Amino acid sequence: MSLLLSLLLLIMVYYSIHFSQKQLNPYSKWWVKYIPSVITLLASVLFFIKAHYISSIYQPIMDMTLFVLFLVFGLISFFAIFLHHRFTAG
Repeated sequence: MSLLLSLLLLIMVYYSIHFSQKQLNPYSKWWVKYIPSVITLLASVLFFIKAHYISSIYQPIMDMTLFVLFLVFGLISFFAIFLHHRFTAG
């Protein structure tokens, strides 16, 4: 059950990022560009909560690994977009 929940979360994150990327265009508002990184950081929080409260014996290892990966990717994408916006705005 816990593995199915992890797979469901991964599929939801994939399609959320995929559809948010399809909606982006170069002329959209500045905050719209942050949506994929916010989705990634939210997924990281969900895997952290799942690892602590829902997972069984060996499942927290995978959940914490996914937590760290999504946290790193989310922070990198957030700061990359922030720096790009900071140095090109203006």
